Amino acid sequence: MPCPGLFHKLQIMVSVEAYLSLGVVILLILVSLYFTLYLRFLPLRYVFYGFRIALTGLGKEDEGTSLPRSQRAGEINNLRAMFLAGSIQANAAVLLGIPIIVLWGGAASLVWVILFGFLLASLRFASGLLAVRYREKNDNDYLGGPFQIIAATFWGRKGATTYTLLALVVCLVWGALAQADLWQNFYASHEKLSTPFKLGQNIFSHKWAPLFIVLTGFVLSLGNLRRVGRVAAIISPVVTALLLILSIVIIAQNSTRAADFASAAFGAALNFKSLFSGIVTTLLVFKCATFVGIVAPEEVTGISGAVTAASINDYAVKQGLVSMSTALFYTTLVIPLLCLAYAVGMPEVKGVDAAMGGVKSFLAPAPAAASEMIRQIQFSLAHIFSKSLGYGGFIIISLSAFALGAIASAVWMILSERFLISLGWRKLLWPARILFVLLFAFSARISNLSDKVLVASLILSVLAIFYLSALVGKTREVRQVAREYFNLYPHKHDLAVKFYVLILRILPKNMVSKLNGFLAGLRLPRFLMTPIILAFARIYKINIQEAELEIRDYESINNFFTRALKNGSRLIDQKESVIVSPVDGRLLVAGSLEKGQLLQSKGMESSLQNLLGNNRYYKRFLGGHYMTIYLSPQDYHRIHSPVAGRIVGYYYQPGKLFPVNNLAVNSINQLFSKNERLITYIESEQGLVAVIKVGATSVGKIRVTYDPNIATNRWIRLAKEHMYEEDIQIRKGAELGRFEMGSTVMLLFEQGTVDLLEFEEKQKVILGQPIAIFTQKQTNAKQKKSAARGSKK
Repeated sequence: MPCPGLFHKLQIMVSVEAYLSLGVVILLILVSLYFTLYLRFLPLRYVFYGFRIALTGLGKEDEGTSLPRSQRAGEINNLRAMFLAGSIQANAAVLLGIPIIVLWGGAASLVWVILFGFLLASLRFASGLLAVRYREKNDNDYLGGPFQIIAATFWGRKGATTYTLLALVVCLVWGALAQADLWQNFYASHEKLSTPFKLGQNIFSHKWAPLFIVLTGFVLSLGNLRRVGRVAAIISPVVTALLLILSIVIIAQNSTRAADFASAAFGAALNFKSLFSGIVTTLLVFKCATFVGIVAPEEVTGISGAVTAASINDYAVKQGLVSMSTALFYTTLVIPLLCLAYAVGMPEVKGVDAAMGGVKSFLAPAPAAASEMIRQIQFSLAHIFSKSLGYGGFIIISLSAFALGAIASAVWMILSERFLISLGWRKLLWPARILFVLLFAFSARISNLSDKVLVASLILSVLAIFYLSALVGKTREVRQVAREYFNLYPHKHDLAVKFYVLILRILPKNMVSKLNGFLAGLRLPRFLMTPIILAFARIYKINIQEAELEIRDYESINNFFTRALKNGSRLIDQKESVIVSPVDGRLLVAGSLEKGQLLQSKGMESSLQNLLGNNRYYKRFLGGHYMTIYLSPQDYHRIHSPVAGRIVGYYYQPGKLFPVNNLAVNSINQLFSKNERLITYIESEQGLVAVIKVGATSVGKIRVTYDPNIATNRWIRLAKEHMYEEDIQIRKGAELGRFEMGSTVMLLFEQGTVDLLEFEEKQKVILGQPIAIFTQKQTNAKQKKSAARGSKK
């Protein structure tokens, strides 16, 4: 026990800690909310992708990895990094801190813990990403985490040094002293504290367990992260699975009480009549979760960044996703289930008002949590399992806790070493290891748990201010780096987009298109239609000055949408060697058809054969070139011929009417081959050109000028091919057809006939603008043919 003078000073520290820790919790919530909104709810969208990277992600091209493993930087793979980082969470604080969450927060704590976990996931993403992005190679180690992140911000290296010195103290006070006390309390039998369990001589008595835990961790730490990573990759998933299974068993044995508790949880959390009480409860749960050990010290300080920075990665975003998914897994699944198991195993759950005195507990200091933990230790998870499942349940939990404690202590020692290396104090590695073991082993003789938690909480609060402010300073960079990575394969792993695609698949798209076509074709009185058309033009920023008629002369939305342009609005390049754009739009992709595949978008390909629908002209286009142009509602929607020649026929393929916006094109495989399309074949003197008009959702019909009998999106639709016997000549730039609402035009060019001009990605093109040229060989062939004709005459 500390002396009276020290105790008096600690009382002052208690008040400081209470206000400071509350301020940090509020700061943590605000920063987490800020990242969640700024990253556009990224955890909801990419949680499964994070697990996929951790479990199977190394070396797969579809996850943005193009380098072989031997060329990627890092020490341990993503899976081991995930379990090592999780080991700091899945320790004694998880097993012993949860009763305090349930006790303080009552039933509502279940809901608030899940919400808190979701908010913290975005923070974990930023932390993991920056840890890898700013890591440094040092001999055989990869140093990264808070020191490197803080040094790269306005705090500079002096701020990073101050942070690291304080973090070293936390490693000793929290990682060694406080953790040892928590383990002693965990292994204490509430029936007979002096009677050890018989599984190994004295191993699981409260006196000797911490010593065996830290010695085992010490041996593991000698192998550095690689050895600890291998052990954690085996033990952590087994222990987590056991905790979940045993929790589910307890919940099932007490199903009625569990159902009542869960019902009360949502009722209390969503009770807007007592909003102030709910805010108080929420802050208490967050504070307890942070400073009793459920999330401390990772989310507040990023202290496990030294571990995550060692992962083998060629993209920092990948480790950010792994860290994010790990946090979500623990805080939205494991911890809530453990909370529920505690709730049904405890004799009574009083809730915040009865247990801590209501609003007065708003400023309850961290030592109060430690004292409450000691008081409630008889209801720890191990003893609840022992009560529900017998001695075998307790042995399973005891063994699991022993393994987790050994891994956690090894990680804390390695963290201390990496902090020392960051400071340039490599000679102190062995003394630091020995000091850690001694403090862990003799913790019971050094002050009490309340004092240790008090000191650790004060330092954690200061560290949090350093770290959270540094993360906020890097928000724009986090978003930019994430955007660059996800642009490699847009929307492929985004759950929100997958849900959007699912809705599209279920939606009766043809019926919707017909309905849109009907509404767009409605003719209303001029005094009603003119304002509607003007509003439509403003929304889509349509240049009405180019329209052939005055706005008041258009009788329907469709009539305006398919408008002609004034003479001279577009200039058609008439050079014989030039191929012009047939429409106004954005050039999405262009390329070669060497392998019979055309790029739909990044990571998405379409089959040329499926696109054409038959083999009539497949061989002529194989090895040629293609271009895809997207027409937005803003664009002019008539289609013109890109070349001069004769129309030899068409092919109509009924199909789906998926939208052709960026989300759909980047997410639906073989989209253009699945959608309804009308292909017009134009034979020019230089080669065959296919103009493919792709239907889409809201496209009422596709019409062409050369055959009035062709109209798409009818009630009865059958594939049809027709070759014209008579010549249908068409000049370059002449109208070929029109879309009734927006869609996409694709151009196919015969092998060896054209060279594509260079364009930037998604560059705007307009009707009549050169987009390709016929090759010199084809031009010379045409000139020779013309000369031969002239000589005959």
